[in-house]
Formats: sequence, C-alpha cells, structure tokens
Amino acid sequence: MYPETYSSNSLETIRQHIALHMGDAEFFMQMGLDNGLLVEIDIVQPTSYRNFITLVTVGLGAYVNPNAVADECAARCELVFYLPANWKKGDAEWDDETWNWPLDIFKALIQKTITDGVGKKTLIDNGKPYGKNTKQCAATLIDQVEEEMRFCTIENDEMVEFLSVFVIYKEEAKFMAENGNDALMQAIEDDLEIIQVAPLCVSRKNVFSPNNKKYWLSHESQILPSDWSDGPYCYASDSIMVDGKPIGYCYRVEPDETDTFGWDSGWRFFAADDSEEYRNNPANIGNFELNTLCNIDSLILHLLHAPFGSAFRREPGGDFVFERGPVVPTQKSLLTDDIRQKLESVQGNVPTDFMELLKFLREYVYKRVDKGDFTIEEARTNCELALWYAYACINTDSYEQSFEAAQLMRYSENYAFGSGCWFYRYSCALTNCGELRKALRYAEYGTLQEPTYPWNYLQVAKLRAHFGDKEGALDAVQNGLVLEPGNYEFTTLQREINNGASLEQMEYHVIDPESDQRLQDGTLPNVERKKRLIAGMVCNAHNLKQVKAMFAPMTDWAANTPYCSFTWNIGKEPLVIGFGMNEAALSKIDLTWLWSVREKLDGPRYWLHTDPKGVTLKLVTVMIGWNKHVDLIYQYPDSNKLLRMEMKV
Repeated sequence: MYPETYSSNSLETIRQHIALHMGDAEFFMQMGLDNGLLVEIDIVQPTSYRNFITLVTVGLGAYVNPNAVADECAARCELVFYLPANWKKGDAEWDDETWNWPLDIFKALIQKTITDGVGKKTLIDNGKPYGKNTKQCAATLIDQVEEEMRFCTIENDEMVEFLSVFVIYKEEAKFMAENGNDALMQAIEDDLEIIQVAPLCVSRKNVFSPNNKKYWLSHESQILPSDWSDGPYCYASDSIMVDGKPIGYCYRVEPDETDTFGWDSGWRFFAADDSEEYRNNPANIGNFELNTLCNIDSLILHLLHAPFGSAFRREPGGDFVFERGPVVPTQKSLLTDDIRQKLESVQGNVPTDFMELLKFLREYVYKRVDKGDFTIEEARTNCELALWYAYACINTDSYEQSFEAAQLMRYSENYAFGSGCWFYRYSCALTNCGELRKALRYAEYGTLQEPTYPWNYLQVAKLRAHFGDKEGALDAVQNGLVLEPGNYEFTTLQREINNGASLEQMEYHVIDPESDQRLQDGTLPNVERKKRLIAGMVCNAHNLKQVKAMFAPMTDWAANTPYCSFTWNIGKEPLVIGFGMNEAALSKIDLTWLWSVREKLDGPRYWLHTDPKGVTLKLVTVMIGWNKHVDLIYQYPDSNKLLRMEMKV
C-alpha cells in the first residue's frame, strides 16, 4: 500500500527545508514501528535564535496513506517535536524514564499517522501521566509552526506538511475528543494566561483543570530581562493572582531539578497578610510565569537574581527589604581562633604579600583536609574561607587570581546571606574578569542584603556609570558618602563620573591617596600588572573581531576559561592557538604585532622542528602571552612528550 521511500531528490528537498527553517540537523535514531517500518529521526540542537531542541522525522510522509482522510491538511507530513533546551540529551539519559517519554509519544503519533493519515484530529491518550515530572497524559498534532516552514513542495508538486506535537492533560484530551482540535487551541488562545504551546512545557497551566481560578490580570507585556537564564516559572498565592493584593513577601528556594528540570526559578510570592498556614496550603498556590509577576509588580525585577535562601519583605513605604529566607543553611567555622587572628592582622595598613597569603590559606586547608578535620567540599562551600581567599586573590591585582576567586565563590553563595562583604568581593572578582553585567547585579544585591556596608555602593557607582546610568551612579556615590563621609575613593569616583571617565579610568586607582598618586605618576611597583588587570575588563568588540579575522578559518573558539583558544585550520594539520588572556584583554592587543606573528606561522618554517638528535617534531600549539611572548610547543612522534621553544618576533 505504501511506497518504500521517497526518491533521493525528494528526501534532499526535505532535508534542505529542515536546514533552512529549523537549523543544522544530525541523525538521532531510527525508530522501529509495529509494522516493521523504520522512520529516521533527526535532532537540531538549541541555538540562541531557537533555544530549544528539535526532533523531526525525515521521510515519514512516504509511508503515510495518501488516500486517508486529510482533515484539511496535506496528504503527507513530517512530525516535529520541540523539547526544552535543558532536556537531557546524553545517550544514557534518554534511557531514563524521566526523559525518554517524548520518544514514546513520538513513536505513537508516527504510528497513528501512518495508519489513519495526516490530520489534526489525531489524538493519543496514555491514560496516565507520561512521566514522573509531568501530569500530562495525552498528545495531539497542531499546525503551530512558523508559516514559512509549514509546507515543503517535493517532486510532482506534492505538498509535505510539518505538524508539531502538542502534549496535553487528561481534561484537555476529553475536551478535544468532544469538541475537536481547533476548539482546544481556541480555548488555549482565549485563556487569560499565556499558554506555552512549544516547546514542551511539562508544567504549563491545564486549561480545563477543575481547579482553575479566575485571575484578574488580563494583559501582560514581556518585561522579564532578556538575560534571564534561570527557570521561567514561579509560584504565587491566590491573594495576589485572584484577589489582586500587592506582593508583600517573597523568597527564593533552591528548586528540586529532578522534578522541575529547569522550569522553576525558585521564587515564591505572597501577599503581606498571607499566614504561614495559608502559604503552606497547596490549594492557595498556583504556578505562573515569572514574567506575569513582573507585570503585577515591576519592583521585583531588581530582586530576581538574589541567591537561593534570600527573602524580601515590603515595608510600608513600598520598598522591599532583605531578610533571611524561611530555610537558611548554616555553617560551622573552619578557622581556628589563632588562624583567624593571624588573618585579621593582615588587614588595614600592614604591608602584605598577597601571594604569600594565598599560599598560606591553601596550605592551611590541605593540611586540615589531610588530617580529616573537614572535606574539600566543606572548604569550597565555606563562606568565611571564601571571603579570605577572595581578599587575597583580588589584592594580587592578577587576572588569574581574580578568575580563581570568582570560580570558588560560586560554591559559597548559598551561605552568603546578609554579607555585604561577600557580594562586594564577588563583584570585584567578576569585574576583573570582564563579567560586568553580572558584577553590577551582585553589587546591587550587596546593597540590599547589607545596606550599611559601604563598598558595594562603590562598585554599583562604577558599573552604573559604565552602562550609561550617570544619575544612578551618583546616587550610589551619595549613599556611600553617607556611610563614609569625605572618603577619598568616593570623592574621587564622584569627580570622575561627572567628568565622564571610562570604567578603566575609574578602576585605575588604589585605596591609599599617597599610593594612588604614585600609581598615576607611574612610580608605584607592579604598575604593569595593574594595567594588564584593567585591560581585561571591557571588551573592544571591533578589535576582537579583527583578531578572529586574522586567523580565519578557525573552529572551537573557547573564551574566558580563563584564557582564549581556538583551532587554526592551516597547513596539513590543525593547530591550537592559545592567548594568555581573556577576550577583553585580547581586544587590546597590538594588532600590528599580532599580524607579524600570524605571518610567521603561515608558512611551513615553524611547522616542524628537528631536535639535536635528529628527531622531527610537529608543531601542535602556539601560546601567545600578554607581554608579547610567544611559545611554540612541539610534540614528539608517537609520544606525549612535548618541547617548548620561544618564538622570536
């Protein structure tokens, strides 16, 4: 009854259509059906433009009975299933029942499409939830795909339609069975709450749930920040969503990823008079898009990135004030009294070798770990240790140490509640690594969590000014001066903001006025180290683009880990090029000098090297340093042994 396959030309047309409208597809699996047929499934990985996984059949339409009732659809079709970008994709994980149930749905819909023909009337009902991470138990096909990708014309002017899989709840399946697919989609579109149709959302609202309530918000705009990368959903009480009361209390918990796999932001919102008993009753709570709550009260926007365990209560004046959340993790101190006294003695005006201080901290930790006093994991997550470690790292004026501090401090974030110092030092480390948006965010939270700690206002002022908020920057300076009247750092920063100084200029200072003058004069030791650190803060996108163009074609670009590297496809063998700096510092490199390095590497002169014993070595890596130092790294044949040589430029 069915043709065995499409012609090669038709298959190629379908593949080109997928590539054009969905992205670069690669073979994922061949799905065996009950009638012995095999259907190819391809996968398109997420991109910044289409931030979801796409599963798509290739060649299914050849098996579809073209004489079956088409329900106003084309006679042949391919099926598309959109999954969240964070859906588990490893081969082993697809075997886990938590993640593999979309494949069961796909198989059932493919089988039914072949048997019954193409149509939006298609409905499969599992009778029970597909997985432990959802209550959805049925699925249908819809034409909710972009218009330009919906149809593909193959040989003999036949149309192939791409239909999308839509997973639904028990009550929705019942409604569809009685009223049809179009009626179901219309009900979804008419609902006051925006329903996510694709990609798969396992926690979306059930349109026909018997527990549905009438929410007062009838319209909303997209105001959740574009850089929001955490879960898009939250929980809120009926007091807010049904009764229209203002948000009076909110807190953030760490979501259980095994149940939510990324949809839960951890935020919980309540009215001021919601009792604990009321908050603990699931019947009074609903799941909503975080953007919806932002529409209800935009003041929560500046709270959203607060770490898990944070809570905020609205004061009578309308502002949110930080407080500890309902569940706050506690830690035991890992420092002995004598060690703490020694560390505290290095603060202030005592000259300190901060690299030696780092060495001391590392030796202390490893010695006590070896003795079994605590584990590496306990040390890594300990907030007190992280504060001292960051203090030493940041004061070395070294990019590498700032990167190390930024990586370490992430582990102790959940224990940093109320510590303005922790947020200040983390913000400084992020600034030194060029992560400026994130640095501003954490400095802002530092001012919320400990408003009397002055130095977060210093960070906030610099970074607000950098991002063009001069008025906000000067406000932050004033807040700092209230706490530290006449302070040299704040008064200097105030003058520079008014003069339109760049972030690099605002950062080119030290705390002590006399030492700062020596820095400006160029007579302070380690001036070059300070300049290198500041070079890594702000990226010149135009110059960075020129650097990349010099080494085209390149692949595998890796940035800020902590350095930059790529594979240069030149000559007979690919060559790894590494820069001893992040992207921001790389964008300040002398382009004329770098071009001379590139020209020398372009010819075969350096590709091979013969050692004193006559053994020929192959060039595998080139390391380019901030100080215009170039190392050539050669590999011995049939060995992991390497030889490093300096390249004269």
